[in-house]
Amino acid sequence: MTPATAATTTAAPAARENYTVGGELPAKGARVCITGFPREEHDELARLIERAGYLPTAFTAGADAVLVPEPAPAAVVEESERSGRMVLVPGMFRSRVQPHLRRTALELTDDHVRILDVTLDRRPCGSPGLLPDERFAHLCFDATFLTAARAVAIAARSRLPCALEGDTAVAKTTAVLWVAHLCRQDAVRLNLNGQSDTGELVGRFVPAVDGGGSSWRFWEGIVPAAMRHGRWVVLDELNLAEPQVLERLNPVLEQHPSLVLSENGGERYGLGGDVPLADTFRIFATMNPSEYAGRSVLSPAFRDRWSLWNMLEQPGEAEYRALLGRLVHGVHPAFVLDGVEWQAADGVPVHPQLASNPRIDVLLDAVASFHGAVSAASGSDGGVELGRTRRERYVFTRRTMLAAMSLAANLVDRGTDVEVAIREALGMVYLQRVQPGPDRQAVRTALRTAGLS
Repeated sequence: MTPATAATTTAAPAARENYTVGGELPAKGARVCITGFPREEHDELARLIERAGYLPTAFTAGADAVLVPEPAPAAVVEESERSGRMVLVPGMFRSRVQPHLRRTALELTDDHVRILDVTLDRRPCGSPGLLPDERFAHLCFDATFLTAARAVAIAARSRLPCALEGDTAVAKTTAVLWVAHLCRQDAVRLNLNGQSDTGELVGRFVPAVDGGGSSWRFWEGIVPAAMRHGRWVVLDELNLAEPQVLERLNPVLEQHPSLVLSENGGERYGLGGDVPLADTFRIFATMNPSEYAGRSVLSPAFRDRWSLWNMLEQPGEAEYRALLGRLVHGVHPAFVLDGVEWQAADGVPVHPQLASNPRIDVLLDAVASFHGAVSAASGSDGGVELGRTRRERYVFTRRTMLAAMSLAANLVDRGTDVEVAIREALGMVYLQRVQPGPDRQAVRTALRTAGLS
């Protein structure tokens, strides 16, 4: 069987899921195992197939297709034919992702902001309740973050409720707060949990003490206050709250938001009510998948009212490396979406002191490789090698890497050599996070493999 013939074979039921083949490539979203390439070419190909709309993986288990050097080895073709996987070569992808245009990913003027291809108005300077610029100094404007921010911008422009779902540390809440910040828009964030009640959302009576004694007054909740004053509401960890509590917000999520406060004499918010809806009111939600511990399953009626529901991608090694480059050099990565190459202008480095080492880029490559290895081993891609006997799996996210780089920069400021500081920081942040014994030894092995022992 030739590679071209293999590429038109439909995946067997044993693969991740069935799909219909269109042309010489599988359907968008298929998992592609990359094998047989040197490390640098492997990483470049991983980015290439991500840009084409596929999910790169280093494992054949669960893969729909396998990407190999050209010509495809006969043994790989035979094995793929038996397992129902397609055989692909790099040339099949390259024509799909060649950019026809190059544009700046972020444009900011006094009266508008453009995030990729979506433009929003900005409120006047001096708007109250804004987060400081320093809150977002570490952001890396890669494809995963800016596509999330674009979804938020579309929701804000269209006045539609928007939910962002994804694993921890994929910047769900940050994307909403950052877009609000760029628009000079006041945003209020409410972290929900199993003890959250309708009082937090819509309001409750609370004691009011005046000079003549005690009395009670109605405290307007987060949501009606935002409807009155035109704030953005971010309901964080949405599915940690009890479903019956969340259902109280169903009318707020309609095309014409409304709310009747039966808790306060039937006061009506929204069109034709006692309190008109402010023009800038928007509502967003973020959540981890329901498979996470303690999460509730949302009712279809409630979930359906979130007009825009976005499942966010988890970052990979390419995104880890881009973030490290942003921290040290201030450079944002270029990426291709829908035939356009996007890149944000360089920013101010967060940890410029680390750039004093001439080997810093080699070290950053190694840190990204190491972090990707331990993240995958802890179960971020579905398999668990670290902590397999533990009830709670280890978690290594971009927050972990940010903490390690911040610690390394602090050590350098105190006189430690850059390379030594990075190695010490990785040991303190990553090694100490896992149990002594086989797990800690596995992390040491990952450090040694990356050249960071």
